[in-house]
Amino acid sequence: MFTGSRDGFSAKDRAQRTTTAINQLAKFDNFDPNLVKLRETSDGTEIVYGNTFIATMTLEDAKRANSSTQLLASEFAAKLRIALSREQQPMTLSTVACGIGISIGATILLLLCAGFLGRAGNYINARIDQWNGTFISSVRIQQAELLSADSLCRILRIVNRVGQLVTLLAFLYLYLIVVLNSFPGTQWLALALRDTALVPLTTAVEAVIGYLPKGIAILVIVVVTYGVIAFADFFFNAVGAEQIRFTGFDPEWAEPTYQLVRVMIIAFALVASLPYAPFGESESFKQVGFLFGILVSLGSTSVIGNVMAGTVLTYTNAFKIGDRIKIGDCIGDVEEKSLFVTRLKTAKNEIVSIPNGAILNTNVTNFSVMGRSGLLIMHTQITIGYGEPWRKVHELLIAAALATENIVSEPEPFVLQSALSDFYVCYEINAYCNDAQKMNRVYSQLHANIQDKFNEAGVEIMSAHYKYLRDGNHSTIPADHLPKDYKAPPFVLKTQNAASTSSGSSVG
Repeated sequence: MFTGSRDGFSAKDRAQRTTTAINQLAKFDNFDPNLVKLRETSDGTEIVYGNTFIATMTLEDAKRANSSTQLLASEFAAKLRIALSREQQPMTLSTVACGIGISIGATILLLLCAGFLGRAGNYINARIDQWNGTFISSVRIQQAELLSADSLCRILRIVNRVGQLVTLLAFLYLYLIVVLNSFPGTQWLALALRDTALVPLTTAVEAVIGYLPKGIAILVIVVVTYGVIAFADFFFNAVGAEQIRFTGFDPEWAEPTYQLVRVMIIAFALVASLPYAPFGESESFKQVGFLFGILVSLGSTSVIGNVMAGTVLTYTNAFKIGDRIKIGDCIGDVEEKSLFVTRLKTAKNEIVSIPNGAILNTNVTNFSVMGRSGLLIMHTQITIGYGEPWRKVHELLIAAALATENIVSEPEPFVLQSALSDFYVCYEINAYCNDAQKMNRVYSQLHANIQDKFNEAGVEIMSAHYKYLRDGNHSTIPADHLPKDYKAPPFVLKTQNAASTSSGSSVG
């Protein structure tokens, strides 16, 4: 038991001193086992009888035994009480008679407690059956039933039965201690039973009491963290509602900023509470934490990259929820914007998820920024042959644009002639739109209006190649826009021989 030296005494000397002290105690006529107590010192735990020193369990002893000084001292004290009590208890007729009386009383009390315990258990079971479906209902997670009411009642009845059994065993344990302690010859057995339960219980209580300062520190950290997060939630909600304003801080930044602040507060609280954790100083805990840190570092590179990209996108105001944007080849409305991913809803009701890291490495076109101020330009091209006056074409394109919903009259639409090809002129109509979310519908209606305006004016929208070579084919303008006396042009034939000049003739 003694493995190290203390105060200049070797382990052997300490054992001899302890043996001498125990022999002196054995000579006491009225040995009281309750006077064997433990006393904490700077280098271990002492075992004393009243004011008489018996032994000390040092930190080195505990380390060699892979235990604690309190536990070693408690075990030693328990064995000492049992050994000395067995040696010094005389047996007389009066003590036996007193022991029998105490045993009878303890037996009657045990039977009464067992009867009361049985009735209490039956009453609880009856209440459980009565509350089935009322106070005791099924346990659900949304629509999924985790535990039915019958299953929950069955579990409660089992818990009640186990509780009865444990309580009855505790009563029996106390009963044995009382009965054995009533007879001098068996008092050492009573002490053995008592110490068997008290030593681990005392050790556990001492451990809990010793941990109380650290536990209180963790509790304070938790309470302060909760209060700071609650204040941050209130503050950023007020910023988001524009009840609190800061120059240059967009109210839409309030929610993502709160999320970042909350993560940092929780991370700081975890770091601050680790030294106070029950296993915070153990080597195994440090090794597990080191391994976990390596795994997180190796496996979260892309995750952290997406988070950083999401943060950059948030504070650069690249886009907001509901904006119509174009990322790469994908055009849609922003449905969700988180630190990890951005989700777009396309015109075909498709949800496209794009990692923020990919967005940061490509161009983002935001149609809604200018659309909200009515300055988003919608443009489309048509080709018209050189035979049509360009001023007339401009007028028709502008009229078609102004007839389109969500196209504003101020600023006025304008036309650009983007190319002069061999057979046609390329015209581009540019008109200002006030709703980027309706881009597809605006384009569709604009194209329809262009057809209507050109048909009404008798101007064909077609390939100039076909128009110049269609000889005898019907006009592509719808019949309701053609004159009533319209006839398809005749086919033109041209003949030529070697001896005469060419002559033209028409075939109707």
